[in-house]
Amino acid sequence: MPSTKLKLVVEKGPTAGTELTLSDGSVSVGRSPRSGLVLKGDDFVSTEHATIAALGDVWSIHNLSPNGTLVNGRPVTDSPLVNGDKISVGLQHLITVRTIPVARPAVPVPTPSSPSPQSPAGAAIAPPVRSGPKLPMWLMVYFGFMMVALVALVIVKTTSAGTVGFADVRAREQQHAAKHDLPVEQTSRVLWLLETATVHERRGDARSAYEAYREVLGARTPIDPQSPAYRYAAARIAALGPK
Repeated sequence: MPSTKLKLVVEKGPTAGTELTLSDGSVSVGRSPRSGLVLKGDDFVSTEHATIAALGDVWSIHNLSPNGTLVNGRPVTDSPLVNGDKISVGLQHLITVRTIPVARPAVPVPTPSSPSPQSPAGAAIAPPVRSGPKLPMWLMVYFGFMMVALVALVIVKTTSAGTVGFADVRAREQQHAAKHDLPVEQTSRVLWLLETATVHERRGDARSAYEAYREVLGARTPIDPQSPAYRYAAARIAALGPK
């Protein structure tokens, strides 16, 4: 059983306000009514979009959808989850991860007892040897993943719109399209939509920028979550949020 419970809170999207707490096992996330966490009203949410499960002492998410799943704005296939992570599913749903430590029963400390019949009369009993304070394993794992999350957050912030410009993303997208022999018409539309979105964002029109970034995600058929333009647009959508 994991050392923490996992609480999933749907912050944005048609099913905002939904909460689910897990103590163990796994849960499916998707549009299907049979899913443990049902996300309605978003056509980009697959019937079976992802699963979240306890792997030993760690919670992890596994993407099942060709539309992709983002953790803190980055596409993932398998990723550990820590407190504060933001999971983007489809175009509208944003899920916040909360971890709740599970109380463990205290281990009794043995106390000195009277001499046993085999002990010589009057023999002194040595006090128990105690080592220095030691953190529980679950707490060490928790701190380790918090450090990983902090590093990931720094990476996301340094690769956000403030440091990666449209010219850089455009060059990467053109290289990606050439490498995978993608249709020129679709690539041109992707770049045009991306440029439109960045112009709106520079002008302070967050609503129009958000909508244009959403169109970037669906500009190719089938959807290509590995494209630099797709990943950049997904990160900006997570930052802007529905307006």
